[in-house]
Amino acid sequence: MSRSRQLSPLPDDLPQAVRTLLGELRLLRDRSGYDLRALASKTHASRSSWGRWLSGETWIPREAVASMAELCAGDADQLNALWQRADDERRARQFARPADANGATLAGGGTSTVGAAGASTTILKEEPEPSGGLRPTRSRRGWIVFAGIILTCAVVGGAVGLGLGLSLRSAPAQPARPYTQWLTRTEVVARLQMWHPHSDLRIPYSQGRFYQGYRTDGSGYASMALGLPVPGPNSPDLASGQYCHRIEPAELLPGDLIINPTGDAGTRQVAIFDKWADAPHTRYWVYQQRRGYGTDHLVLSYRLDANSQYHAYRPLNIHEISSPRPPT
Repeated sequence: MSRSRQLSPLPDDLPQAVRTLLGELRLLRDRSGYDLRALASKTHASRSSWGRWLSGETWIPREAVASMAELCAGDADQLNALWQRADDERRARQFARPADANGATLAGGGTSTVGAAGASTTILKEEPEPSGGLRPTRSRRGWIVFAGIILTCAVVGGAVGLGLGLSLRSAPAQPARPYTQWLTRTEVVARLQMWHPHSDLRIPYSQGRFYQGYRTDGSGYASMALGLPVPGPNSPDLASGQYCHRIEPAELLPGDLIINPTGDAGTRQVAIFDKWADAPHTRYWVYQQRRGYGTDHLVLSYRLDANSQYHAYRPLNIHEISSPRPPT
């Protein structure tokens, strides 16, 4: 790849999870202003390797994704989750591939295209990892300072951790379900505000586009706030009992959901409850990814009684501070 050459378009038949990951990484690179040569100069990977990774020609290692998150001020946890999902889908496709015309399984570096009945299927292969790893390079002085900080943090953190361990024995363990984590209501609201509701920086509504790996519709927005797996379960799945359980409207607290799971994608809705807007509890403030607008903080007045299509739900992974364990 020459110095002036732009990244190649992503192959049309990439797995969707891989396409989402690479799309986020390419957007992150564009926002940072780093070209391929700059990425190469700040890591142990070559410019050509970065070009192949970001163009979907070969599989990008987890360490390269972590390097981009650090260099380009990306969300490391979110990118790592996207990488894991994409790697799972890539491996599933690789293990399911058929033999070639001679009965031999395709092997080697790069991208192979195989499929049944003439269908084209891209299988991303891994290439040898560069010597020295893929973490951003640092000066010798920087490494000395960095090592000193780590050592200090380890000593202080150990003492603090011991104290916390003795004082917070009632804190919840991580939930049994592997797809999520415990979050407080304050944390859920903070995550909601990351999409800049009711401002020029809001995320436009779309059922076919993604931001931070999540669909930019109502259920995708709620899934992001609750830390659910990307791209986010749809409205019926959110209301199915796997992620939430029904509650009475009078029990609603910030971070709970109001869902209409009926109908098709054009009629279903998800909103995240914030607070009541009146004393009779007939109107309420919500955060919502609103059709035709985007991320919003607004007042709704849909009925929430037994005869309504809208009902109140409590996410299973919300950690109530006042109780030793979240409700299950």
